[in-house]
Amino acid sequence: MGYSTRSQVETILASALTRGTNSDMPVEIINVGRQVRDTVLPEAFTQYIRWADETIDSALSVIYKVPLRRVTKGEFEIFGWNQLTLSMIIEDTTRFYEGDMVNVSDRTANEKNIITEITTENTLVFLNNFTPTFNLSLIPPFTDTVVQRVGYPDPVPLISARLAAANLYDKYFSAQSSPNMSDYGTELRKQAEMDLNNVLNGRSRLMGQKLLGRRFFNPTTLDRNEIGGGDKNRGNSL
Repeated sequence: MGYSTRSQVETILASALTRGTNSDMPVEIINVGRQVRDTVLPEAFTQYIRWADETIDSALSVIYKVPLRRVTKGEFEIFGWNQLTLSMIIEDTTRFYEGDMVNVSDRTANEKNIITEITTENTLVFLNNFTPTFNLSLIPPFTDTVVQRVGYPDPVPLISARLAAANLYDKYFSAQSSPNMSDYGTELRKQAEMDLNNVLNGRSRLMGQKLLGRRFFNPTTLDRNEIGGGDKNRGNSL
């Protein structure tokens, strides 16, 4: 799993795009999201996310040890578990995405799993059943067992998803009408560059990551780190 997931890339594309027909009638946004899922193969999503992650690693390698490592991004109380449907009821699912990794822990043992579906604001469906280590059917009211959201520190997943979405859109959709990069893809790249520059310039810190240190080094003698943008008129204000 890369820094972002297919679900995150699809969300960025589907929530921001609209199309029109020859009769100037708009197409519902949900149709665009379905078109992305039906048009782009899973292997293509994986490859574009991999390329986005390589861009992030090459930029962050001057400050952090890369590749980055996953960290715990919050704990959520468990309200129920259905072994037949592999579904779990928790207090809030709005911070999760399909494809996310979670860690279920009772403070003495833990087990990781992958989310395959989010059916409601409180229900997660998992890829596999849990081993007998966690006999969830006997735990209510789940006093010590929690589900932990595991992932890469923000804003890295969003940067990865935006870069992958921008390149996917230009390749599979914009290129059908124009060989040039789309304004939408360019804007997504600008947003990703701004977030990445915030990390490089110290405005944002990546939680739980190892900083690189150097001996006999005076940081005041160096210019701030920055990645270049596609707009030559933006200057070096970041």
